[in-house]
Amino acid sequence: MIGFFEALDDGPAAHALFDRAVAWLRARGAGRIVGPMNGDTWHAYRLNIGPFDRPPFLMEPYNPPYYRALWESRGFRALEGYSSTYVTRLEEAEKNTAAIARRCERHGYVLERMDLDRFERELDRLYELSRAIFEDNFLYAPLSRDEFGALYAGSRALLDRDLVWFARSPKGEDVGFVFAFADCFRAVRAMRGRRTPAARLKFLLLRRRTDTVNIKTLGVRPAARGSGVALLLMNRVYRAIREKGFRRANLCLMRDGNPSARMDGGQGQALRRYVLYQLEGAEAAP
Repeated sequence: MIGFFEALDDGPAAHALFDRAVAWLRARGAGRIVGPMNGDTWHAYRLNIGPFDRPPFLMEPYNPPYYRALWESRGFRALEGYSSTYVTRLEEAEKNTAAIARRCERHGYVLERMDLDRFERELDRLYELSRAIFEDNFLYAPLSRDEFGALYAGSRALLDRDLVWFARSPKGEDVGFVFAFADCFRAVRAMRGRRTPAARLKFLLLRRRTDTVNIKTLGVRPAARGSGVALLLMNRVYRAIREKGFRRANLCLMRDGNPSARMDGGQGQALRRYVLYQLEGAEAAP
């Protein structure tokens, strides 16, 4: 893997950087080289290829538009594609997912809010579900509970108990979850990495001004797929977004061909595209 890539718009310099990285990897027996990926799919990966006419959302991969040319001019080709969409007709999305949601409830599935007062326990639930749901995903690598906790340690202040839901089976087992949060990109950016009282005040003031929720992760255990649980979760989160006065939902970072791309209730509009590159063979350049 090649990750943590940062560069000015300087083709020769970027090419030299790629060449050195590829040579180092080849000397250690690398076959296919994948990037950008900062270690694994739990951390930042994928290149944002636009369009860049709208501001980024919180936790979205961001890079300058010229990065695409730097990667592709050195022989990297698309391995996987991803997209983000947005929904503004929230009431329609809720209505269009309601029938399957009701059927799922009749079959005994129930939803349960995340209990923010027991945050660490709830992280345990998210961790166990994530391992079971995503372990067969492309390029998945295991992550320890401590590492998982570190990833989400700073997220509690962003969370709303009405936007994170667990689905339980008729037997009382956790079978899925949806993880959404208000898009506080402007508020986080205004802090500039500081945690001073003034920075926290800026965060709190700007957080209240967002009209958008990011639906970051949706997952269902393999045994419960096809049951309607995914649409049950989405229906409930659409309702919560609408009832709380938000006007838009971003469906974030969906892999092309993944069933999650069909969770928009027929109301999704294109927001952004992303790509994960690969380099095959023994040469860095074509």
